[in-house]
Amino acid sequence: MKNRLIVLVIYIIIIDLCNNCYSMPIDKTIIDSTVLISDESGKISGTGFLVNNDIKTRVYLVTNKHVVSHINTCYKYREKIFLGFKTHQREWLNIPVKICDSSGTVLSGVYPHPNNMVDIIVLNISDILNAYFNKNIKMLWLDYSLLATTNVIKNESINIGDDIFIIGYPKGYRNIYSQTPFVRDGTIATNTEELLSLEIKDEFNREMKNINAFIIDANIFPGMSGSPVILKPRFIIEKNKFINIERGMVGNYILGILSHVWLYKKTIDKVNIEETIKYYKIERFTNDEIALGIVFNAQLIRECIEYLERNNN
Repeated sequence: MKNRLIVLVIYIIIIDLCNNCYSMPIDKTIIDSTVLISDESGKISGTGFLVNNDIKTRVYLVTNKHVVSHINTCYKYREKIFLGFKTHQREWLNIPVKICDSSGTVLSGVYPHPNNMVDIIVLNISDILNAYFNKNIKMLWLDYSLLATTNVIKNESINIGDDIFIIGYPKGYRNIYSQTPFVRDGTIATNTEELLSLEIKDEFNREMKNINAFIIDANIFPGMSGSPVILKPRFIIEKNKFINIERGMVGNYILGILSHVWLYKKTIDKVNIEETIKYYKIERFTNDEIALGIVFNAQLIRECIEYLERNNN
């Protein structure tokens, strides 16, 4: 009897652990709707993902402003970018997409978020995809309803400690056999229901205060800017912190878009090199990632898409 009781207790503990740790694989559509972005020279720029509108008549590219901007400029947009798509034969095709004219004026159908501190830009690429429809491209996009609203974040108790996926092209790398990006994982590190203020400044020396964003703890690298950040499916957690199995699971919501990867520069050594009579002191530097990323909330993506919808762009 005692042995049976011990077995029963162990079984209950295992079930409880499974309920707390249970998660499902990521939806493959999310992987296939994530695209590689490069500039005119072919140099790798970053990541973007495709989302339809709420009535499924248009498709939008979502990425960061800095991904489609010239290097070291505060959002001086490139005239043109290239989107990398895979074909049904697992080949790779780069499709040109215009952002602005020669004077630097953004085209209709392109909408940078009006808040200059929000690193999000959305492009209506429906006509471009239609033009390449016969090229046998594997075209998939995310449903607009997956963009998590403020109410979803609150009602589903999505917050610090929740596990997430990040899909993108670190350093521009991809699986060239399947022509797909890489899926990495991480954890939400700050409160998703509060504004974010940081002690650091961005690359343009601007204060990062009271922005609609949150921090994730994840192993991410340059090239993943513009990546979708997705909630790992889990059982619903009630306000009393208990898991409610009967209510089912929270699915692959898009929580936001990855913008910045924190870097810091440090001297790793100083080397004196003698060359004939002259002496050179060389400082070698390295950029270290501290495994933290800044994510702008999906509600901001909705705002951009809704603007383009209202203006029929």
